[in-house]
Amino acid sequence: MSPFTVVRGKVVGPVRGDLLVPSSVPGCARRRRGFWPRPGNILGKALADYQPPEAGAVGLVDVLVMLG
Repeated sequence: MSPFTVVRGKVVGPVRGDLLVPSSVPGCARRRRGFWPRPGNILGKALADYQPPEAGAVGLVDVLVMLG
């Protein structure tokens, strides 16, 4: 069994293959801002780009997550 898997995840705001962290919108992630997020806050890595049609729009992207 691989320690990695790909899932569909909801994101808020533009994503360009970024690391994803929790957002203020329940059930959604956002790209990380700043230099490094705090330990344990990284949810996964976006495998696709997403450009929202309007501010605050929620989209779906493939996310690489580590299990365990």
